[in-house]
Amino acid sequence: MVFQPTFTSVARIDGRLQNISSDMTSGQKWFAIEDAEGTIEAAMQKIGVTDFVFDPAKHRLVQSTATDLASFYAILYNPTTFVMREKVALMADMLWASAQRGLGLLSDPKIVKWLMSL
Repeated sequence: MVFQPTFTSVARIDGRLQNISSDMTSGQKWFAIEDAEGTIEAAMQKIGVTDFVFDPAKHRLVQSTATDLASFYAILYNPTTFVMREKVALMADMLWASAQRGLGLLSDPKIVKWLMSL
């Protein structure tokens, strides 16, 4: 089965990581996307949501969380590919904080119910 990203894309990860030089391949970023989207789906399934239909025009919270989490995972995948380590560490901290905030919101049944009603 071929993984088809739903919530984010390699281009969005490139946008998040554009200010730090990296030798990461698109394939490595795909793995990060797959992990991030699986984490988001697990968070929503944990509160009983199994029929969420993603719409990028309406669900920016999901898209932003997926992009931040996938970008964070991409940095963790191989941090040695980045030239400026201090900048990467700061970027990873910011991405993790943003992803945690988004996952917290997506783990709240009221928030997910509201998103599904849009």
